[in-house]
Amino acid sequence: MGADFLLQEYFERIESKPDGLFYFLLASVMFSAFRVEATINLFGWKLLAEKWPEKNNWEEKIKLIFSHRKSNVDLGSNPFQLIHRLFVIRNQWAHAKPQLVSGQYEYDSFANDSRDPFTSDMMKCITPEFAKACASAADALFFKLLDVSGVRHLDTLTHGIERGVS
Repeated sequence: MGADFLLQEYFERIESKPDGLFYFLLASVMFSAFRVEATINLFGWKLLAEKWPEKNNWEEKIKLIFSHRKSNVDLGSNPFQLIHRLFVIRNQWAHAKPQLVSGQYEYDSFANDSRDPFTSDMMKCITPEFAKACASAADALFFKLLDVSGVRHLDTLTHGIERGVS
């Protein structure tokens, strides 16, 4: 999957420390979030078709899938606990608000920027370990939903459809 590919690229390049290496990790984490969301929607759609509430948050959707199959879910257990953290981080990045700065600053260019890219609070949590854990959680979620939903593995093979794109 995309997250695994990006992690592999990160580890292949880490020794040479090229500019932008961090963004392989960030992209891997975001791909894991996309995969989790797509997986939940796939199983929800398979079970509820047109009644699937696509706009609900991921936790409501998971509860709905499990309740539809008359099964209990513990969102405090893994992989759900890690997925919760993944979506908090994904939402921070997707809906980031600019930090308002006052005062006067002189800044030449990004070429002279020697700041460690991991100093931002939003960046500190994006580590190789977290990226690996997110990819593993996405895999675990797929198999957990496969088990609870009763959907056959073969029936999960699909392709995306474009909605509202002209």
